[in-house]
Amino acid sequence: MNNPFDKLKDLRDALPPGPEPKKPEPPPDPMAKALKGKITVRHERKGRGGRTVTVVSGIGLPDVHLEALCREMKKGMGCGATVEDGAVILQGEIMDRALEWLTKRGATRLVRGSV
Repeated sequence: MNNPFDKLKDLRDALPPGPEPKKPEPPPDPMAKALKGKITVRHERKGRGGRTVTVVSGIGLPDVHLEALCREMKKGMGCGATVEDGAVILQGEIMDRALEWLTKRGATRLVRGSV
């Protein structure tokens, strides 16, 4: 049987290499974009039975990503944390550690204290 592509098989090795296939770019990290806005870190004691907490607010993330950020902050700072009303509530008076952690993550506009 005569196959016309048998003759081309011998010429395949003589061809120059083609362009490299492009690697798809990873999707942008929503947390990195959210950390570029104004973030307020403050202490709060009122309504918490006398216990001091550190409130990190102003992070413009949906609740799903905010929960992930909360888990990362808990693990990174070794404290308890929860999400309330779009803010991350860290247990204890750890404002300095929270500011340092956010700076390492790429936060640019951090406000210490009140809104």
